[in-house]
Amino acid sequence: MKGGNPSLDDTTVEIGGFAIPAPPAEDGTPTAYLVEMAGMCSHTPPPPPNQLVLVKLDGEWPPDYVHQPVRLTGRLAIDPSDRVLMVVDGNVSMKSTWRLDLESVEAFLPKPGMSAGNSEWVEQLRAKLGKIGSEKSQ
Repeated sequence: MKGGNPSLDDTTVEIGGFAIPAPPAEDGTPTAYLVEMAGMCSHTPPPPPNQLVLVKLDGEWPPDYVHQPVRLTGRLAIDPSDRVLMVVDGNVSMKSTWRLDLESVEAFLPKPGMSAGNSEWVEQLRAKLGKIGSEKSQ
């Protein structure tokens, strides 16, 4: 597996992406994967190991559905893993360079079957974009 950037090892980060529910770790800890684009790992190979994050969940939040858009905060560590996950096309080897020990999660809408024009989703997106824009202008 490719190594990760050592300057990010054992740091607290905030990272966005799409969560894929995964089976628990060997010790029973609930897990998920974080990928950069919706649809990854379903009909396509998973991203390279240095772009795939195995997330150790805090037990309070499992992804509600595959490819749920999220922003995660937690402790990032270089901890290579290779686990097999059943996806749409069958078993896939999920090789990850990174592990994130989850501290907090912000899940976004829309959920499957909801219209992209759903006013709750639109307002949530506007609020986030406004917050980011005001932070940059300071």
